[in-house]
Amino acid sequence: EGDLVQPGRMVAEVLATEDMEILAKINENDRANLDPGQPVEVQVDAVPGKRFTGKIKTVAGLAARRFWGGDGAKKFDVTFSIDRPDSAIRPGATAQVTIAGQAVKDALYVPRQALFEKEGKPIVYVREGAAFQPREVKIVHRTESHAVVDGLREGTEVALVSPEEAEKKPAATSGPPGPAMGGAR
Repeated sequence: EGDLVQPGRMVAEVLATEDMEILAKINENDRANLDPGQPVEVQVDAVPGKRFTGKIKTVAGLAARRFWGGDGAKKFDVTFSIDRPDSAIRPGATAQVTIAGQAVKDALYVPRQALFEKEGKPIVYVREGAAFQPREVKIVHRTESHAVVDGLREGTEVALVSPEEAEKKPAATSGPPGPAMGGAR
């Protein structure tokens, strides 16, 4: 009774669910903000509504680039461990990992889009009168959306678009109005 098994053929796979890891690819811009041991929060699509804690286990020292099927950006492999995994998590499941950033006290930050580079140095454009002038800053820390900087005072107005690039674009022209729809009856 049963099936005939060929030598060397796999008949079963045993999964060790007590030590689960997540492998992700991180953009090279974010690599400097990651360190082994840094805490993370994990949500797994297969276990809705439950959050798991974990930490960064390893961060690759060498970036890899996908030329086909990707955007060509360099990415670093990062391995995350889950502190107390649930047996409902299966290998290959999709997960979202939130990495807790460094705590920076009494920090002045600007939106990331306000950062530009001039002659290889980070700058922001600050309002001086009716114009924006470049000012060199030191980037202390950056995230996907903000950058903590030195070299500005609180309340300084910064440009989100490079004034130099804005001057190169042709001004929008207006023509005769086109057909419109709508209105109240």
